[in-house]
Amino acid sequence: MSAPRQLVVITAPARAHADDTSLRAALGAASMHPLLDASDEALQRFHDVVADDGALDALAARLRALPFVEAAYVKPADALPVRAMLAPRASTEAEETPDFTARQGYLGAAPAGVDAAAAWAVRGGRGAGVHVIDVEGGWDFEHEDLRVNKGGVVSGVPYHDRYWRDHGTAVLGVIAGDANGFGVTGIAPEARVSAASHRGRGTAAAIYDATEVLNPGDMVLVEAHRPGPRFDFAPRPDQRGYIPVEWWPDDLAVIQYAARKGVIVVEAAGNGAEDLDDPFYDAPAEGFPRAWVNPLRRVVDSGALLVGAGAPPPGTHGRDVHGADRSRLEYSNHGAIVDAQGWGREVTTTGYGDLQAATEHRAYTDLFSGTSSASPVVVGALACVQGILRASSRAPLTALQARALLRACGSPQQDRRDVPAAKTPIGARPDLRKMIAALDAPIAPGDLRGAVWLATDWTRGPVALYALSVGPTASGRVELSVFGVGDGRRARFVTGVDARVGESFAWLLAAREDGAAPDLHAVDLRASERGRVSVRVLSADDDYGRVREVLRAPLAEVRDAARGAATGDELLVFWDERGGEVALYALREGPLGLVVTRRDGA
Repeated sequence: MSAPRQLVVITAPARAHADDTSLRAALGAASMHPLLDASDEALQRFHDVVADDGALDALAARLRALPFVEAAYVKPADALPVRAMLAPRASTEAEETPDFTARQGYLGAAPAGVDAAAAWAVRGGRGAGVHVIDVEGGWDFEHEDLRVNKGGVVSGVPYHDRYWRDHGTAVLGVIAGDANGFGVTGIAPEARVSAASHRGRGTAAAIYDATEVLNPGDMVLVEAHRPGPRFDFAPRPDQRGYIPVEWWPDDLAVIQYAARKGVIVVEAAGNGAEDLDDPFYDAPAEGFPRAWVNPLRRVVDSGALLVGAGAPPPGTHGRDVHGADRSRLEYSNHGAIVDAQGWGREVTTTGYGDLQAATEHRAYTDLFSGTSSASPVVVGALACVQGILRASSRAPLTALQARALLRACGSPQQDRRDVPAAKTPIGARPDLRKMIAALDAPIAPGDLRGAVWLATDWTRGPVALYALSVGPTASGRVELSVFGVGDGRRARFVTGVDARVGESFAWLLAAREDGAAPDLHAVDLRASERGRVSVRVLSADDDYGRVREVLRAPLAEVRDAARGAATGDELLVFWDERGGEVALYALREGPLGLVVTRRDGA
């Protein structure tokens, strides 16, 4: 079952359409409305056209002919990224719901589970103070195991259909099922969970509304995927070719907006069995903006975290049919963009009724599946971490920090039968014990040996040092984790990105006026005309992947600067965002510790 198709129009900036006769003629009996109730000018350009499904394609073609229309495209129907589920059993009223937590293997110690107990033993580690909003179509907030700290539907009108309700109920149970001694217990049982329905308005509007309710560090979970171009956007019962929603421009724009506000968007990677690195996805759909760039390669970065589906440990619930633990399940999309995996089969949670039927409000399942079940596993783990940070009055993770932490601190993917994990990457399964340790890890002698060093220069204070650990990944990319060294005794996780091997010349940190952790950027040197070199910065800041040129310098000056470092020095690159200059520093080890000098002696 899926939602209807949707026609989205992007108009030119600051264009008034209300009395435009050409627009009224093109629309005919259809109507056009703002897609979002947004104050952001860029988002105000997105519009939703209401018309019969059979008229949408012709309408899009007519609207694209208007001079003030930059794009008009028909989105396939949103669908739930769940594998086929058993129909609920005939209702039989149980006297008392038993405790099913022993069946929730995903709660257990790593590598089989996420080690929820490691988080529960730390103040805030049950997710207190963290708000998660699930974007899909229906939920049962009257379920007996979803009574505590549940926020209900904050936006949109749910579908009145058990197919949708069971799915949303199952998702919420994985994240925050009540810790009450019966039924299931969520990974982050003290997190607040709410819902936003995309019924009749599409996922972009629901994601936007959810973002407006949340605070920095809170999360939006997008439980949707769509038929992609592989099979001409056609719906299929097997969901082959379905891809993440961020591939469509309106969803991409609102997810980027959420990231700019500090809200973490976690997105199901989809059940299409697709290689998301395939250049096939670089081709835009009909009616997309001319400037559109495929976000699945993160040249343009949505800022979302994508979750793939991994196999549970063999023998879970007495079944051994899914392959090696943490291997990619055959239906899961894969690629370098996928940040982490969760259980994609055998997930015990609320809803459906194959484990316990009773009434709908007391139904439980052993068989929740898909990237649908995998995604809330990752959300639950992140909610535990955010709760720990909030309980200690520390800033919550940003989306990029959450990505890097998941990539660095998990139980690695395993090969699937004869298919190496490196060929179909879906990331690691979260390991909360490792994740928590990485938030404030002691530096052992030699821990930072061989690390790349970065410096930031606050004009009103001393140079601050950060260590950048670089490690290759199976997908041919490098993984970067930044640790603030501080007093030299403890390393605090700051941020991280990943980039293609050989893509960048150097890395730099840009100081922030608000005193928050500095932003990480990649510097790419490219030769240009007249013997000059172009220094481009691929930014991981609010622009999320936009490339901006910050300096043009004679090639000789760049070479001379490199030669200016003494033998044994490590060069540091620093971009003074306020002054617009790129400065070089030399780092060497002195008798009393690390010594940083500017190349010109400052």
